[in-house]
Amino acid sequence: MKQIAREEGYTLIEVMTALVLLFIVLLPSSYVISYLLTNDNGRNQIAAANLAEEMMEKTLHTAHFTAAGRSTQVNGQQYHVHRSVTEAGQMLRIDVRVYHNDEKIPILEIYRYVVVRGAVP
Repeated sequence: MKQIAREEGYTLIEVMTALVLLFIVLLPSSYVISYLLTNDNGRNQIAAANLAEEMMEKTLHTAHFTAAGRSTQVNGQQYHVHRSVTEAGQMLRIDVRVYHNDEKIPILEIYRYVVVRGAVP
């Protein structure tokens, strides 16, 4: 009797099952990402995060630990970025708030603590 050699690999059923499971997982996540990128609120949050991080990085890089503010326009939207610095013992707390248009409540706020060596401004 002739014996048939067993071939290694995946069956069609296994491949189809894996594809269906992958589709079930990836489809909802693609909707969430698409919603964030096309939604005005999502775009505002992304722009605000970029503006806040930019001001924080400039502050830390230049060591200008003073209050400041600026207005800028991103994608046709007006944003106001404000930095405040408060003393906390041997540290400084740097707060950066981003406002959309003339709203009173910030759409994003970040802060960092910086250890101060020597005199506090």
